Amino acid sequence: MVHAFGRESFEIRQFRKRAAQSLEAGLRFNVTSILSSLVVGSLMAAGTALMYYVGARQVLAGALTLGDLTVFVTYLLMLYQPLEQLSYTAWAMEGAAAAATRCFEVLDREDDVPDAPHARPIEKARGEIAFRDVSFGYSPDRLILKDINLSIVAGESVAFVGGTGAGKSTLLSLVPRFYDPTSGAVFVDGRNVRDLTKKSVRLQIGMVLQDTILFSTTIKENIAYGRPGATDQQIIEAAQRA
Repeated sequence: MVHAFGRESFEIRQFRKRAAQSLEAGLRFNVTSILSSLVVGSLMAAGTALMYYVGARQVLAGALTLGDLTVFVTYLLMLYQPLEQLSYTAWAMEGAAAAATRCFEVLDREDDVPDAPHARPIEKARGEIAFRDVSFGYSPDRLILKDINLSIVAGESVAFVGGTGAGKSTLLSLVPRFYDPTSGAVFVDGRNVRDLTKKSVRLQIGMVLQDTILFSTTIKENIAYGRPGATDQQIIEAAQRA
């Protein structure tokens, strides 16, 4: 959905903003956790030492029995146990760091369909589309499309009809370069789409996808997703036409 409407940069900005907020909160939490553990550990050590020192002197002086001292030790341990739980926060942070590593393994993956170094934008497409000897498979040993040759002139309406899994959506997905053909080439206005930037090609295409997707925002923003600068009147007109 994001690729179809050329909104990659917008989503990346949104992600960076929220990731920065998460990072800041995580850093504050980490610093607080470390300081808390340091303070609690120091207080526990000092308190235990002081209790044994005073208690031992009282026992030697006969003002306190050994049993009473044992009871105080038990109470002190019961008091410190909840405080010790704070140290487990470090373990939780370790688990979060491991999860973050897995997440960034996905986020840092190379683009499966990168722009060519010499790719140029297409300013305004007429709409002529051609498939020349196009074959494609999601795995090399299983082709879904084989030697497709097709020409569609600008302004022509064409319907692809077939059963589920016949390759209709796959064929159309090659035009905005969601995938690249295994062999052959796709042309828009006589230019190989691999020689054009993906963003400029996708901006020339209006798509109504088979999957109904709503983003977690207003209906207005969902309708205007492909055109951020759309006016209220244009949004209303689009809704009425739909």
